[in-house]
Amino acid sequence: MINKIILIFICTIALSISSCRVKKAASLPNQATEQVSEEELLKKSIVAKLFAVGFDYHFLTAKAKVKVTREGKDFSLTFNIRSEKDKQIWISANAIGGIEVARVLMNKDSIRILDRFNKQYIVKDYQYLSELLKTPVDFYLLQDLMFGEAPRGINYQESSLMQSESSYLFSGQLNSINYNLNIRKEDYKTQNIVLADFENKKRKVEVNYGGFKIFEGYNFPYLISSVASSQKESLSLNLEYVKVEKVNNLEFPFTIPKKFD
Repeated sequence: MINKIILIFICTIALSISSCRVKKAASLPNQATEQVSEEELLKKSIVAKLFAVGFDYHFLTAKAKVKVTREGKDFSLTFNIRSEKDKQIWISANAIGGIEVARVLMNKDSIRILDRFNKQYIVKDYQYLSELLKTPVDFYLLQDLMFGEAPRGINYQESSLMQSESSYLFSGQLNSINYNLNIRKEDYKTQNIVLADFENKKRKVEVNYGGFKIFEGYNFPYLISSVASSQKESLSLNLEYVKVEKVNNLEFPFTIPKKFD
């Protein structure tokens, strides 16, 4: 059960942005020969600001309360998280009483899980997740969503753009997925992502960011809630960061016990 919860967590956050991954945006036409529209200039300006406010750190530690609801049953864990930006993310999942039930180490090549409850060692590569989700997944996509970063895989220039008084809405289509991405005007932070399968209207993923607080000059989302639904089932995952801290160095211990399968 524990390894399923961990994989559900990873797959949910992966699915919520990996479906938006597309080829790099084509360069804008040469302004000397072709006129660039106001919308194209606005998109370019928004994208520049999105990545200008990106979360800058080398080493990070965090503690989060996680609640997963599936088929009417709740499962709660506490995650202790360590991250070395763009290199690795380590998660220790603890049940009530502080007992570690699982440990996860994600790097650019693989996802490794120690399921202490079932005494199993599991290794998955990103090709496995890509085939499972039927869309490309990599470490950087997981990292972006976990810390509320703007999904760097979206082709913003080719997305449709609408705006309200408080937000920008990028929308588009990739394969069988329609995506909508809401960006807050006040600070250019990701507010909401919605993905829907237009071939199967009941298959949908929605991720919301909230609880923004200033941390080290960065507006960090302390609350992440997501709902994945299909014709057969609905799954919700709520994560609340209760502590976030930048540090000078970190260790990422991951020893496989001899008795593990």
